Amino acid sequence: MERSMCEMVNELILAWERTGALSSANLKLLSEHLEQCRRCASAYVALMPLLRRDAGGSSGLRTPPGLLSESFTERLMGKLAGGSPFRAVLGALRRGIVPRLRLVLAVVAILLVVGGILSWFRGIQLGREDTLVRFELVVPEAHSVTLVGDFCNWDPNQLVMKDVTGEGDWQITIRLKKGQVYTYNFLMNGRQWIADPNSLRQVDDGFGGKSSVLEL
Repeated sequence: MERSMCEMVNELILAWERTGALSSANLKLLSEHLEQCRRCASAYVALMPLLRRDAGGSSGLRTPPGLLSESFTERLMGKLAGGSPFRAVLGALRRGIVPRLRLVLAVVAILLVVGGILSWFRGIQLGREDTLVRFELVVPEAHSVTLVGDFCNWDPNQLVMKDVTGEGDWQITIRLKKGQVYTYNFLMNGRQWIADPNSLRQVDDGFGGKSSVLEL
């Protein structure tokens, strides 16, 4: 069921990109799905201001941990508009010359490149190294548990934990960068989000629950 909803959301985004139109009902459907699916939210939340504008409505979508808020995006676009390399591109967007999704992806690509360069330079200066971190959750009633966080782009299928004892002691060991702060949760049986009871710090996840924070 979740896979078909993700496909439906993708089709709505593609249809909007082709036509520049989105119904209020489809905007509401898309917003409700993004609040439940962090993977789709990480891919499409930056488009919400444009989608709301074309639909003439307001989604009420809350921003998941680690994603850019709309106010931050607007400030960033304003700063980029002041620089000559981006002025022509943003002007083209206002005139409708550049497809919306293509421009958003271009801006994201620029941010990733700049962020990657800064992270690489900072890593050299600080001499950070990888370290192995073991995550553990004891839930005998679970049929499956996955580790989900910003270190795997909130992909619920990437870091599958193993019941090492056969009695509900779920564990996984992954390699992470020192000097970083990570936000994560456990996903039990593919539907229940659980904060790490062993973590020393937790934050609101934006969906009425808690996410655990790991600082290395």
